[in-house]
Amino acid sequence: MAAQVFIVFPDIIDSDSIDDLKKIISLVNDIQSNLKNDKEVTLFYDEQNVTSFIDSAKTLIEQDIEQFTQRLRTLLRKTSSRWRNISKIQKDTVYRLWNIKKRKLHSLADNDYAIIYDSYCEVAERNIQDNNTNYLIITLVECDYFYKEETELNVKKIEKIIIVRDFLPILIDVIHREELPELLKIKRIRTYGEFQLWFKLLKGDIKFKLKDNPDYEPTNYIYPPTKRRIYQHKESKQFWYFDFFHKDNKIHYEVFSRMLDYIGEGDENGNLAPSKKVTKEEKAKKEKRIKKIMKGKG
Repeated sequence: MAAQVFIVFPDIIDSDSIDDLKKIISLVNDIQSNLKNDKEVTLFYDEQNVTSFIDSAKTLIEQDIEQFTQRLRTLLRKTSSRWRNISKIQKDTVYRLWNIKKRKLHSLADNDYAIIYDSYCEVAERNIQDNNTNYLIITLVECDYFYKEETELNVKKIEKIIIVRDFLPILIDVIHREELPELLKIKRIRTYGEFQLWFKLLKGDIKFKLKDNPDYEPTNYIYPPTKRRIYQHKESKQFWYFDFFHKDNKIHYEVFSRMLDYIGEGDENGNLAPSKKVTKEEKAKKEKRIKKIMKGKG
């Protein structure tokens, strides 16, 4: 199946370490390595977004910044395309991000961080025009930022929005288009581990997944480090969640009993393989964390 992948870089950088910026290059390089021989998947980036990201980095980090800039731009131009050259965004169309926690819609156009959100709008519009293509947004940002107006003091404050779902709920609407309004669920990931899973599912290399699996039901709990939902197996009552928060970024699932005792790992095909390498201390730490999450304190 044809797919289009959009990389979005942060406008606000919360780090002053060149090593953290190099991790971004490493992630982009890993993703491109997976896609270089694949003719069905196209990788896009926004030149304005990249320029804004580099400008922000320059204000925080002087060491090796020029080398970093050159390497990033070379890497992007090598295997990626600029989506603005063939933009599908409609100027008269409204694009808004639904925030379920605040129960409000955030405009993706009239915003001081609009460079980032232009990519969101572009993917949403492409999804409407061609829903036979698989779309993915890779956001290298921890959260979304929106300005909210303080009318009494006539000043703007930043509102930080953390979306815990693995998709962006985007409303698109305009009066004269009969196919609208439409609330879209745009797949969004943040790490290479998530990308690996998405790519393997796209190619049919693995069949197992928790979402929409009739043998598992979603709980109301999210595993914070990976922002992934925790599921429960209907028959065994075991708790499963997708995990990639390790140095090797190996695709696997952490598995706990109905009493929240750590059992081991499930592989990418859903096969349970009890771990023999986990120490008592590590096991206790995993169990303490999952119990804290289930109590709503995670």
